[in-house]
Amino acid sequence: MGMSGPYGKDLERWIPRLIAVWRQARGRADGPETRLTPQEVKEVGAGVKQLSLGLTRERKLAGARYMDDPKLLGAYLLFYWPVSYAQAREALGELSARPRSVLDLGSGPAPVAFAALDAGAAEVTAADRSKPALALARALATEAGEALATREWDPLRKAPPPEGKYDLITMGHVLNELYGAGTRR
Repeated sequence: MGMSGPYGKDLERWIPRLIAVWRQARGRADGPETRLTPQEVKEVGAGVKQLSLGLTRERKLAGARYMDDPKLLGAYLLFYWPVSYAQAREALGELSARPRSVLDLGSGPAPVAFAALDAGAAEVTAADRSKPALALARALATEAGEALATREWDPLRKAPPPEGKYDLITMGHVLNELYGAGTRR
């Protein structure tokens, strides 16, 4: 699972952290550091299939609280997290100046927030409505030795975004999740 280009090494450093945090969350810390066991691959693959169908085809999970489901959150962490991180690193690399302070809305387990930190941001806040996703973000921050602020934020409750002064506000794949299946646009 490599990423070519200037950010590949950054992503490679995240893979063992993602695996370690996922295993800790499941209460099982045994296994190879840089790859999943065949049984783990099977488990994550089933979750990825469910996420893929639910977020792109059937759309039953779009806007749903799937990050609160440990199996789906784990599949997100080990499959979609690296993709979102890589996309964010590429986009952040296009900016003419590094943002100092970043707010990541709808962060989930914070792939975009960590991409911002790796791109040189000094202060990053990850905001999401999923407590389990934010807990994984904090565990990843601990594992990586990074300072990451987290805030609960639920836009469906008309809550204003976390207060503060930010040079950049990111939203990752939030737009994909604004409308669920059967929602009129």
